[in-house]
Amino acid sequence: MSGPAPDRKRIPAPQISLVPLPLDDHNDSPPAPAHAFSPTHRPDGRSATSLRPLVLLTGTTPRADGSALVELGRSKVVAAVYGPRADRKLTDPDQGRLNVDFRLATYAQKQRRGWIKSDLEKEYTKRVLDALLPSVRLEAFPKSMVDVHVNVLEEDGELAAVAAGITAASLALADAGIELFDLVAGVSAGFVASSSNGDQQETVVMDLTGLEEEKHASGTVMVAYMANVNQIAQYVQSGSVKEETAEVAMDYCVDAAAETHALMGKVLAASAASLLSPSLNGSTNDGVTVVDNGDDMEVDGK
Repeated sequence: MSGPAPDRKRIPAPQISLVPLPLDDHNDSPPAPAHAFSPTHRPDGRSATSLRPLVLLTGTTPRADGSALVELGRSKVVAAVYGPRADRKLTDPDQGRLNVDFRLATYAQKQRRGWIKSDLEKEYTKRVLDALLPSVRLEAFPKSMVDVHVNVLEEDGELAAVAAGITAASLALADAGIELFDLVAGVSAGFVASSSNGDQQETVVMDLTGLEEEKHASGTVMVAYMANVNQIAQYVQSGSVKEETAEVAMDYCVDAAAETHALMGKVLAASAASLLSPSLNGSTNDGVTVVDNGDDMEVDGK
């Protein structure tokens, strides 16, 4: 004899359910005072000049013409490129047009976001576009446009996410076969107050996390760098610091971006090799990953 007919009119929830625990970011121990933070004793164990572990992956979106994923610690950014295709606006018949859309996922931050594009996303869209434009050969696809979509899946530091978005977008453009003058690598840093011999001064700290950016940074800097042509595609700074400190920050960011640029070249070379020589079982690789655990991503002090 068959059992009772299933109830299709109600949600088949389990018979036993539990109330989820509320999210609590506070520990049982009292929080450390702000002055306890030291650039040489960061919460994740890094030194002031160290970057978080970096993961680069191409071919993450099969339906896109080119795509890439960049993981920088807990920050995860994916970029997809579509085109070239006919440009209906046709602002310049002799050159193509690059269109960028930068978005934060609704779940990317601790507090859930809405779907409407915010002013912050519009600002970061312009930053990514300005960083990519010097590297793209627009004359190579006249009367056409290329769409670049950058999505932040998880954000641990706003400026670090934008820098990772620039790196991911440049990788995706190269993965799509768009002609470039050079790859663009994005790196960020911050200025943290520290005391030396009783004097208060600003110390350059590379690749700030979200907590460090919120609690300890008095200013930030982001550099987009093209290593092969030795050109800075973009330099953005917030906060007021001494000229010498700003120069140190720029030098650190350029050195770190050069190392990131080398890893970008490796992942593209590996991706090209996988297309030329597919695996023995006849299947092709959907993507190639290059992982750096951060040990060799420390900037030498000047």
